Amino acid sequence: MPSERKKPLSSEKFEEIFSQVPRLCVDLIIRKDGGLILSQRSLPTWHGQWHLPGGTIYYQERVADAAYRIAKEETGIDITIAKTLGYIEITSSLKERGYGQDISIALLADYQGGELYEKTDEASALGVFKEIPENTVAEHVEFLKAHWTEIFPAN
Repeated sequence: MPSERKKPLSSEKFEEIFSQVPRLCVDLIIRKDGGLILSQRSLPTWHGQWHLPGGTIYYQERVADAAYRIAKEETGIDITIAKTLGYIEITSSLKERGYGQDISIALLADYQGGELYEKTDEASALGVFKEIPENTVAEHVEFLKAHWTEIFPAN
């Protein structure tokens, strides 16, 4: 399991800022072995639910650099970015956290190398799925279903 990563904001500062303005994130739709990489949350928010690897884009960080960082931190792997698929509005943030509005740029990416973590400090499990598992974050389900044929075009 990887070591705990350093975050640029304390929990208090995070809540102070993102209870006042939307949080810009990147979510990664990573293709590997004919499926998608998902992680199962061990944090109190969306606890036990499967979700796309993703996170906050840091101040002065380029979107692509955030994607590479998040892929490495959350999954242990290297990726190549195929394209931008759109954006995901995470409307359940307020219910899950008690504050916040997350807007996430959804990037389609492909596995390039590295060993997929079994778990992390924020995920009780990671896996590759050929179908969307039950108990997946609702906004991710909606987005994946709407873009499934673009993610996995028929050969």
